[in-house]
Amino acid sequence: MHHKPYYRRMLPADAHLDCRQIHALEDFQRFYNTLPVLTKQDLIGHHQELSGKVHLSSRIKTTGGSTGEPVKLYKNASALARERVATALSYEWAGIQVGAKQARFWGIPHSNRAKFMARITDLVANRYRLSAFDMTDADMAGYYRHLLLVKPAYLYGYVSAIRLFANYIKHTNLAPLPSLKAVITTSEVLSELDRHDIEQGFAVKVFNEYGCGEVGSIAHECEQGALHVMASNLLVQVERDGITYNHGTGELVLTDLHNYATPLIRYKLGDYATLAPGGCSCGRGLPVLSRVHGRAYDIIHTPEGRSIHPEAIIYIFEKMQEQRAVFKQFQVLQDRLDHLTIRIIPTANFNNTIGRDIQVAVRTKISAAMQISLELVNTIEREKSGKLRVVKSQLTADDNRLPMANTRRS
Repeated sequence: MHHKPYYRRMLPADAHLDCRQIHALEDFQRFYNTLPVLTKQDLIGHHQELSGKVHLSSRIKTTGGSTGEPVKLYKNASALARERVATALSYEWAGIQVGAKQARFWGIPHSNRAKFMARITDLVANRYRLSAFDMTDADMAGYYRHLLLVKPAYLYGYVSAIRLFANYIKHTNLAPLPSLKAVITTSEVLSELDRHDIEQGFAVKVFNEYGCGEVGSIAHECEQGALHVMASNLLVQVERDGITYNHGTGELVLTDLHNYATPLIRYKLGDYATLAPGGCSCGRGLPVLSRVHGRAYDIIHTPEGRSIHPEAIIYIFEKMQEQRAVFKQFQVLQDRLDHLTIRIIPTANFNNTIGRDIQVAVRTKISAAMQISLELVNTIEREKSGKLRVVKSQLTADDNRLPMANTRRS
């Protein structure tokens, strides 16, 4: 920490860690919890101070496509290697060996140079890329034909795109892809309804992966269904009311234990999750994320001063879909404090009565003061990365439209 200008400036003058005084984990935790929290804005605004002089073997990582706030950092070779080893190990839990052929539902780069580099990377990594931007029935028919020839061992990618493809296979009475051993989902919250539809369409088990661009893999799902934190690489906690805890629900705070190029110490990730107090019956002894609730930047604010997790809105649509199967995809957009736009790609089961039921359910569960516009569309625009933000807020933290009253998370 003392080798980076940012941390030298942020730490109190008397802050030091004497290893001779550490006799137990609790001793380290007491020191660790006194360190300042690092936010995404800190990382953006103090990039040079946090990175300092970077070794030539370090790799530049850029992320932030979902929020419009680009984040740039460096990761040293050893940290990258440890990240990849942790990922490879966790894929073995899904029965996937290193080098197995992957079919990836992902974003497609825009520039010709970036497309060329992506093709080279895919070739080296033994993977076949499918565009998450192009998911019409005609596109998916072509994907199915190609995958029968490519014979991937597993599918990997965005939850929303993989679920659409699974439902296409099911509803067109196609046989599940015979070469598949597993599906690994990432980047978007995996609901139980998502899991059900994907497993129905492909007749294999879904293994969820949770991570972010800044650190890579954070947690992977084992065969028992527990999302295990990669504790050999990361220290993960949750923050509630300015205090960090080793279990419970709150905003995730993590430390990358091996990245010395751009140290991320007590980094607030911007996600809400629940850390379970116990372990898993698989016996691996790794900490467990019992639930990932959603992105902090997509919390919905109401005129009454409440703050609603995206999960609460997703739940409304999940219950309706379970009962009636009325849409292929949906998105809820907040563009004003008192207004939501709901975009729906409808199925043949959708009608005006169902549209009114959706509006009533949202007003009942979220806010009676909320105005709601319902739009039936053929496609829903994805982010530049290819992700689909199912719940998307256009309000900002310093937006004067946000309520000034005390808020609570629902």
